[in-house]
Amino acid sequence: MPEATSIQKRKRIPEWLRMKLPSSSAFTRTRSLLDELNLHTVCESAKCPNHLGVLEQRYGDVHDCRRLLHARLWFLCGEHPKPLPLEGDEPDRVAEATFRMKLGHVVINAVARDDLTDGGANHFRETIKAVRAGIPV
Repeated sequence: MPEATSIQKRKRIPEWLRMKLPSSSAFTRTRSLLDELNLHTVCESAKCPNHLGVLEQRYGDVHDCRRLLHARLWFLCGEHPKPLPLEGDEPDRVAEATFRMKLGHVVINAVARDDLTDGGANHFRETIKAVRAGIPV
């Protein structure tokens, strides 16, 4: 029986699954803007493995109603905390991000807020109004 002279160290992630982290200026600007405005994307909330590439290309569904994806998809993240209260300035922050990223259209995702009497519909409406007011036609 041959003697093992070296032990191969098992890598945490196989080479074929590894991806280079984005380092472009577009990624840096997008990530910084979202952090500055305290906005979260569906990609982040769902722990999507492609979210870094999405941010690099200036795409990403803005997640409205204060990070509530876990209300429906908690099994993906293993968390199920109580929904956070709505932030009154969130519609303006979404509109600001849209304007500063020079986006021609925006996808705004939200889940029904069963803890609110209107399910979060008014907050969603205010976000749409703010974004429409900030996008030149």
